[in-house]
Parts: sequence; structure tokens; C-alpha cells
Amino acid sequence: MELYESSADILRDLRDLNLLAYPLRRSGHTARYLGDTERAAAGCRESLTLNLELNHRQGVAASISCRRPALSVADGKASVENSMQG
Repeated sequence: MELYESSADILRDLRDLNLLAYPLRRSGHTARYLGDTERAAAGCRESLTLNLELNHRQGVAASISCRRPALSVADGKASVENSMQG
């Protein structure tokens, strides 16, 4: 995940928005896999925002699919935690 974040930092410095969305999305996928749902949602959200601004349809679709599982994991985790408390 650190490599994706380093890549995103470099691309931000270069102001290359066309390429920036990809490492943000991959970082989101990796964070989701590691169980960090907040970080996952943030990466996917930023990727989606960039792709919408650039009118990059494939990127928008990929970012939406990235966000969906991250939100589902967060919702599922909350449901499991709530059922364990009551």
C-alpha cells in the first residue's frame, strides 16, 4: 500500500491527474483487503472524484466498484459488532 501512496504523492506533485486516480483506487482496494475501511473509502472516493472531473468513464466505473465493497465491508462489520452486543 505504501507504494501506491508514494506513487500518488509523486503524481500530485507532478499535477498528473490522469494517472493519479489509479494508485488512489488501488490503495483503496488494498486498504479494504487489510480491513481499513476508512482509508479504503477515502482512496476510492478521491479516485472517483478525479475520474468524474476528467470525464473518464472507465475510471468512474472502476472507482464505483472500488467503493461499493469498501462500504459493504464497513456495513457488514457494523452489523456483526451490533449483533454481538445485543
